[in-house]
Amino acid sequence: MGNVHRKLILKFVETQAIILSPICPHVAEHVWELLGHKESILKARWPSVSEYDNVLISAGAYLDQAAHEFRLRMKTYLALISSKGGKKGVSIPTEKPTHGTVWIAKSYPTWQSIILTLLQERFHVRPDRILLLKITLTLFFTPIYLVLQKEGVMPDNKSLSTELGSKPELKKYMKKVMPFVQMAKEKVAQHGIRAINLTMDFDEMEIIKKNLEYLAYTLDVRCLLFVFFFLFFYVNNLFLICYPFNVLLCSWKD
Repeated sequence: MGNVHRKLILKFVETQAIILSPICPHVAEHVWELLGHKESILKARWPSVSEYDNVLISAGAYLDQAAHEFRLRMKTYLALISSKGGKKGVSIPTEKPTHGTVWIAKSYPTWQSIILTLLQERFHVRPDRILLLKITLTLFFTPIYLVLQKEGVMPDNKSLSTELGSKPELKKYMKKVMPFVQMAKEKVAQHGIRAINLTMDFDEMEIIKKNLEYLAYTLDVRCLLFVFFFLFFYVNNLFLICYPFNVLLCSWKD
């Protein structure tokens, strides 16, 4: 794993050296020589910016989020085992699991899709944030869709409850509707409106599959398997829910 991104790291150092050369010419020249270049850094071409790839950026953010969630689940799992051992007064091994399974959902159930579609339709940008959006866009060159998705507001729960309660498709799920709405609103507040899209701009399973080795490395386990699942399942008598944009990690020891 140590050399996987060697070219990327060297490219980053090279680019930074060129950018710093007008300010710190001697240091930049020294770094340039360490990178193996024969000609002076003053003859190097100024870095150019490639076209912004929204899909690639989204996939990268998704992978980072998945790795973060996996680490939290691992930490919770180990803490749970440790606390159980303390209550029983016995010594329970708390070594990290050596293997794990990644669960990926195919789609939302119909009733959840109805709720998410409504939330997206009701999401709107606050008028008092328009100026801030323009300033942010100018100063930081942030793509406008990334700014807009986090600067909107949702209707209050009372109005949403009334509107959702009038939908016949949701009648038998009413006890679950508002908890799901709250969860969706929290996801939007944290990750933006794209977090509750019904479909992705990229293949979720393919991203996880290609990066299983990296995920296993960052979790310090030997192996990870992945399962393309529908919605929910039982593991060790626990009912777990898996939905798009939210992969789950279930671990076990060798």
